[in-house]
Amino acid sequence: MKTMIAALGLLLVLASCQTTPIPVPEDKSSEWEAREALTRDRDSLLAKTGQLEFQILGLKATLKVNEGLLAQYQEQLKVLSDDLSVMARLKEGSRAQAESALASALMESESLKAEIAQLKQERNRLSQQLVEEAQRIAAAADQLRKTLKAEIDRGNLEVVQFESILIVNINDSLLFAPDSPLLKDQYKPILAAVADAFRQFPDKVVRVEGHTAVAPSRWSSSWDLGAARAVNVVLYLQQEQKIDPTRLVALSFGEYRPLAPNTTAEGRSENRRVQLVLVERPLYQVQELINSRAQ
Repeated sequence: MKTMIAALGLLLVLASCQTTPIPVPEDKSSEWEAREALTRDRDSLLAKTGQLEFQILGLKATLKVNEGLLAQYQEQLKVLSDDLSVMARLKEGSRAQAESALASALMESESLKAEIAQLKQERNRLSQQLVEEAQRIAAAADQLRKTLKAEIDRGNLEVVQFESILIVNINDSLLFAPDSPLLKDQYKPILAAVADAFRQFPDKVVRVEGHTAVAPSRWSSSWDLGAARAVNVVLYLQQEQKIDPTRLVALSFGEYRPLAPNTTAEGRSENRRVQLVLVERPLYQVQELINSRAQ
């Protein structure tokens, strides 16, 4: 603004310097002409001064507008600067949050990988145990077949292995008189041999199943006879063979799990049997399961 005013003053000085020199009048007529020339110069200077003042006013208005725009731009610049600062902080916070989430995800991933590796090791270990146990049961089954070969050949006894389950199927005629639950002493060695084989697997349960053909005449149902025979076998294994009673289970299936039709004498003879089954203990830990859920 000061520079502009100085320029205008310079213009006025220059204009005053460029006026026509006033000659020294020699007479009245010349004096009048000089005054006329002076008047014309003054009017010209006044006109030029008015124009300059008008231009100055225009420049001042423009300057004021520009100053307003400058203030507005400065305010916008400040807002943009503040916004950039906020965005930078948000960006930094988002980055830190993302990095934290990524680190957490990586840690969880590594933990899961370790857990999976551990589970695989456990699975392999259990698989190996199952293979080894099946091999041991197969060896026990082979030994039983050798020991009881005579009765197996006669068709009175059968030894079956299914993976880690061992089943000994004994015809009732070897162990009991018709309709009787009492064990025959002469055939107790068969049960003793089975007990020796089962004793090698203390973690398993011995399930004794009583099966009949039809309802016997002096029993109220086939369930009763099957149950009485299963109980007597269990008592023999507990009392005479010293099998842990917590490993023993007595069951009766009556006439309802036949191997052959009960319409023929041969079929009924095949259906009258006692089965000793070596199975996993957890299948019979019902009370333990109930107690664990109650806690």
